[in-house]
Amino acid sequence: MRTLTGGQAAVEALAAAGIEVVFGIVGVHNMHIYDALYDHPFMRQVTVRNEQGAAFMADGYARASGRVGVVLPITGPGGTNAATGVAQAYADSSPVLVIQSNVASDLLERDVGTLHEMKDQVAFFSTITQRSQRVSKVEAIPETIRGAIETLQAGRPRPIHVEILADVLAATGTFDAPPPAPARRRSPPPTGRPWTRPQPCCAGRSAR
Repeated sequence: MRTLTGGQAAVEALAAAGIEVVFGIVGVHNMHIYDALYDHPFMRQVTVRNEQGAAFMADGYARASGRVGVVLPITGPGGTNAATGVAQAYADSSPVLVIQSNVASDLLERDVGTLHEMKDQVAFFSTITQRSQRVSKVEAIPETIRGAIETLQAGRPRPIHVEILADVLAATGTFDAPPPAPARRRSPPPTGRPWTRPQPCCAGRSAR
């Protein structure tokens, strides 16, 4: 049994599922995830200037590698920035996992002008993902992330959105060591018939 913050639990769950690289931007509400990434022995983080770039990078990584691409946008506008790339991944059936922070539980959906507050992130992302869900208890983080990745590795791999509240990322909980899971890679799509140069419309026809 180990005592971890919610951010550490999220990173450990990703690592246990074979994730080796994530794409995103550090912010006030997801700081505990990035603290855990900083201390992790092998997880690589790619930071960007805009979350749209992070989403497209995760999508491209998923297409090229066959692995799950992970996006870590900040709360509110960070998620809407990422939405363009996530929507493209949805349209093209790419295995992309979005793990997004939100304001603390006591400020959620109160419309009081909290930094980066958004009316309903889960509902917003439900329109461009196969599933969008909120984690409101620190103990639920590992199983939620593990379940999302398992879903992305089977069937039609459209994106999944997981929202974790800021105070849940900061909270501590006691966890069993996650069982190691081998990294699974999706097979590349079939390439179809080999390309051949089209013939001119009159090829093979005798001149009159």
